[in-house]
Amino acid sequence: MSQVPLGESLGKYININNYLIGDRPSLLGPRSEAPTNVQPLPLQPQPDAQIVSKPPMPMMNQQTGLTATETGLLSDAEKAIRLRQQGLA
Repeated sequence: MSQVPLGESLGKYININNYLIGDRPSLLGPRSEAPTNVQPLPLQPQPDAQIVSKPPMPMMNQQTGLTATETGLLSDAEKAIRLRQQGLA
């Protein structure tokens, strides 16, 4: 594949017939039209509601309006921008 220039057709460099299985030109090989004897899956248990539910919102400091992470990592200018985004400044 490293020899194929970008924008070129792969058909010029690769013979697809070398990679097909069976007598029909199908990437999946020959298919059987007869029904198979595959049993359906048994009923599956429902997922736990605690696992699927949304994660809790981070605890916001009532005095600053920022989370602990925002308070620790943001500069004063970034804190002001964040408060403006929340409509608190």
